[in-house]
Amino acid sequence: MRRISLVVMSTTVLAALAACTTTPPPAPAPPAPPTLTSPAAPALTKLGSASEFVTAVNEGMRAKKTATVTAEAQAGEGITSTHVTGLLRFDGGDRVSTSTVTTTPEGRATVLMLAGENFMQSLNTAKQNPAKPWKRLAPPGKYGDMSSDLLLSKSLAEEVHPVLKIDWLRSSGTLEATAEESVDGVPTIRYTITVDMAKVLKSVATQNNLQLNAQLEHDISAGKTSVKHEVWVGQGTVPLRWRTTAPGPDKKPLSTTTTFQDWGKPVELTAPPADQTITEKR
Repeated sequence: MRRISLVVMSTTVLAALAACTTTPPPAPAPPAPPTLTSPAAPALTKLGSASEFVTAVNEGMRAKKTATVTAEAQAGEGITSTHVTGLLRFDGGDRVSTSTVTTTPEGRATVLMLAGENFMQSLNTAKQNPAKPWKRLAPPGKYGDMSSDLLLSKSLAEEVHPVLKIDWLRSSGTLEATAEESVDGVPTIRYTITVDMAKVLKSVATQNNLQLNAQLEHDISAGKTSVKHEVWVGQGTVPLRWRTTAPGPDKKPLSTTTTFQDWGKPVELTAPPADQTITEKR
């Protein structure tokens, strides 16, 4: 009997020890967090005419107000190519300010076009007066006539802001095609609009701008009868890329591609210091 009791006691102790040393079952795993997905960007709406395009893009740009811009002008053999960097700011209404730095093999020129004043600095102005390298340009005359420097400045500004002529698309443009494409991975709609320059000439004939009329007549007679605009428009109805193609000198195609970035980021544009500026005489 004593031997049986020892066996029973030993068995009871081993069972108790086993109960104390057994690893408890693992706790249930916490539920997986819900998968977060970014809301899909709203689909881009295709605009149905050149007029709709002008209205929507104007509204989109004025809502964003600012952008940084680069442009490359390419032409046929023997024609200087141009690289442009700049800033663009809408100041309300039809007022647009731009800062443009243009680089060519001949040098660099900087143009600052504010809502009420235009300034220019170039290699020539710096040589003429090193202490005052900036020139305040005289405004257009009664009949829209401009000095050669103001004409050049406006031409350079249009490289940064080709939509300075956006109303020409409304009055004289035909929407040829639309296509869904991407620009650097960003969804856009590419619009192809052809502008009839004879219609442009007719539309500006009542503006009493003799210089512009003469320039348009010269361009048309030289073969620039139409200009093709290809514009890639993204969210917010703002352009991300804008390419214009037209016959250049000797009917060789002249193409300018402008890229818009940083829509809505702050842009500072101020007039150059007065003590570094001379005023152009007419």
